[in-house]
Parts: sequence; C-alpha cells; structure tokens
Amino acid sequence: MSAHEIFMAIIAIIGVIGLGIFVPYFITMQITAGVLNEIIGLIAIIASVIVAGVLGFFGMIFFIALSESSYKWRKPKELIENRINIYRARQRAMLEELDEIADILKEIRDVLKSVGE
Repeated sequence: MSAHEIFMAIIAIIGVIGLGIFVPYFITMQITAGVLNEIIGLIAIIASVIVAGVLGFFGMIFFIALSESSYKWRKPKELIENRINIYRARQRAMLEELDEIADILKEIRDVLKSVGE
C-alpha cells in the first residue's frame, strides 16, 4: 500500500468520524444548551449520520478500487521486467550462436583457400 493510498484512507476516516460522531455530539450539546431547536437538531443529526455512512461506504469502495488498480499497475511492471530479462538472455544466446557460426565460416573459408591453392 502506497503513501498516497494511506493518506486517502486517513482523510476518509477523519471525514466519517467527524460527520458521524463529532457533528452529532456538538449538535446535541447545542440542543441541551437550548441554543438549537430539537426538530432542527434532530434533522441535522440524522443528515450528518446518513452523510457519514454514505461517505464511509463510497470511501471504502474507492479505497478498494484504488488498491486493486495500483496492484494491476505493479504487476505488469514486474511482468515487463521479466520479459525484458528473458529477451536479453535470448539475445545473448543468439549472439553466442552467431559467434560460433562466424568461427565455422572462417574455418570453411580457410579450408576452401587451402584446397584452391
């Protein structure tokens, strides 16, 4: 898990806790102090809890989606590096074979020169 994913998860958690716990707590304090009407406070508390639930739900969905997508990006990188290593090994083997072929051709040339003389 990258630092960006951890940061986004922390931001989502702070938002959910703030809307789901602290906002209803402070609204309740205002209602008990007589500053806020009970009906308006109750509506605000219910709305705050609903918004916190929706934020938590979508936060988890996006967090899981980001985690899976970052995994999908990491895997092809490893796959590409593996393919490059295989390609390099194949190229080395081909160069060794070409060197052997060049040596054989030089021997054939030398034999043909000796026969031709």
